[in-house]
Amino acid sequence: MSIAAAVAALLLVVLIAERMLPLRAVERDVWEWRLRPTGRFPSLDEFSRWQVATFGVLGAVLGYGTVPSHAGIAVVFAALLAMGARLLVGVRRVRLPEILDNGTTRVMFTMSSVLNDSELSADIYAAAWLRKTKVSAGRIRGPVPLVLMWRRLRRRLYIPLLFLVTALAAVALGPEPGPWAQTGLIVAWGVLASAVWRATQLGVRGELRWRAGVLAALTAVGTAALTLFWRPDLPVVFAVLAAAAILWCAVVRGRPRRNDDFEMVESGLGIAVPTGVVSHLFSGALAVLPAYFAVVLGG
Repeated sequence: MSIAAAVAALLLVVLIAERMLPLRAVERDVWEWRLRPTGRFPSLDEFSRWQVATFGVLGAVLGYGTVPSHAGIAVVFAALLAMGARLLVGVRRVRLPEILDNGTTRVMFTMSSVLNDSELSADIYAAAWLRKTKVSAGRIRGPVPLVLMWRRLRRRLYIPLLFLVTALAAVALGPEPGPWAQTGLIVAWGVLASAVWRATQLGVRGELRWRAGVLAALTAVGTAALTLFWRPDLPVVFAVLAAAAILWCAVVRGRPRRNDDFEMVESGLGIAVPTGVVSHLFSGALAVLPAYFAVVLGG
């Protein structure tokens, strides 16, 4: 079961990556000034090769955690499986207009990490997911805020899919994956909950109770599932601290954030640290503490 869950998680990540970060892509200026004059058709560039290698590392880590008793074979097999799946899905017959369109999507996606604006980055992710999807209006049946929140989440289907990936990763790693793996999975659930908290922000009156209800449901589902699967010695302690970690990460990281501080601070080790950028990227990172204490104190 754990191996099947690991394979399913890898395949889901591959499909999400191809939708939002296509493997066969080229920027229009690269095509116009570098490839077209030489008569070359776009192939896998350096960025695509690095992406395949990253999937290999991801597969190796998941393989090691899934089958630790045969770590060597598991690491090699999982790495090859992840890279092969990424190439199989990404390397296909694609016409030039689609490759150029993929290049625009890839530039938008990669630049989102340096914008230092959480709302703009979230909009870019949603646009990348919806770039080939027809969005149509429909009648609202039920409470207006809740229906609109559901529509926003449905149009950001990568968020529920990543929740599923996290759940599959937990199953793949087994009931005793180790404290750091457990901490990482709790924090990962919190990070995805922050994406839901951001996506459900409509800017209308009366939305807070609906947003709080959605976040509470996500927290309850994640905490209950992890508690039942890992079976800690002190389930109440584990559940309370894990829920606190998820809620903290969701609310702090899910609020609108923008960084205007690009000051570099010398660390004394010859490395200058951009404190503002680090604070922006790791917002909500204190959730690691209650998550770790949940694992350690809950047993």
